[in-house]
Amino acid sequence: MASTDAETAKKELEAARSEVVECEKQIQAIKEALRGVPATPDEKPNTLRVSAIKVSDLAQGASPSIRLQLSSPVEELTITKLQDPLDKDAEGSFVLFEGVDTSAATLSVSANDADIPLGTSDIQDVAPFCTIEDGLHPNPKVSEVTVSLFPSKSSSSGSGSSSSSSSAATTEEKKEEEKEEIVAASEPATKDDEETKESDDKAEKEATSATPDADATTSKETAIKKEETNEETTTTTTTTPICSVTFNVEFKPSSKDIREALHDMLNKVSKRKAAAIDNLRKSAAAVSRAAPPPAGGSTDVIPSQRAVKPGFLNAKSKKVQEDALTKFYNRFLGPTSLLRTVVPVVKNYIIFFGAVAFFHFRGQFMALPPPV
Repeated sequence: MASTDAETAKKELEAARSEVVECEKQIQAIKEALRGVPATPDEKPNTLRVSAIKVSDLAQGASPSIRLQLSSPVEELTITKLQDPLDKDAEGSFVLFEGVDTSAATLSVSANDADIPLGTSDIQDVAPFCTIEDGLHPNPKVSEVTVSLFPSKSSSSGSGSSSSSSSAATTEEKKEEEKEEIVAASEPATKDDEETKESDDKAEKEATSATPDADATTSKETAIKKEETNEETTTTTTTTPICSVTFNVEFKPSSKDIREALHDMLNKVSKRKAAAIDNLRKSAAAVSRAAPPPAGGSTDVIPSQRAVKPGFLNAKSKKVQEDALTKFYNRFLGPTSLLRTVVPVVKNYIIFFGAVAFFHFRGQFMALPPPV
């Protein structure tokens, strides 16, 4: 039993150690990638290219113009024709947004056919199209999305405004009349002090005559409630989409977006490393607890070996033995030699005093020849 616990503890220790080493390698790679993406004032912004590929559920011969409105930055562009697979850069077949705020931007789509509004779409979030999957190898992300267009509320309400207003007026009048009747029927008949002294027979007759009036009021109230529920169900009718448009969305990240993605990756890997180090510490304690007791039953304290050696992440480079020529070069001519370190400091003094000595002892060589 103890041997199996020790084996499992050792396996967990090796797994935690390999996880720490792997996280350290990833952290070094991310830091190197961050150094390769410096922050410059003239860096290019990100771009979001949107092109329409297909329009379905629309009548033949229709040539809709698709208007796309971006919220951050606020910009509105129009696609006048579908994308041609042979000429993807044709004018009017795509729109290009620059400097998109990927965390808060939204996109809304509307379509017109010869100045006739077809419908609008729900607000689409831009963030799913602008993610960077791998910050170490940031490539443009291409995705396809299908957007359904629904009839606009303004057009539908404008067409039936006259009929709805007249019907609403009539229904309101009916409701008011019925409510007045209910209130009049439900009000108790007030009596004077003299009428209260009448016989019990008259009171019983009045009670029997009042019961059918109460039943009538309750039936009218239920009828009004049913009419209100029917009106609510008619107003909340479901709308079907007029057409659907398939877009090709291509996002090219900027240097700022790449740095943000690398910082996010660095934070995630750092958390993984911290968790792996915690597991490594726990597994090392488990290995030390699962170690077998010393043989012979002696109670002498034996220093236990460390399960994790300090500095195991820093790989020690092996020393290369140098030959005689290499030692001579490093000592007298190499960059750390005395000659290479002193000469740059005293060369100006050597040149100055050498020139003074030459002028003093051999100055006649610099004299001009006598005139002829």
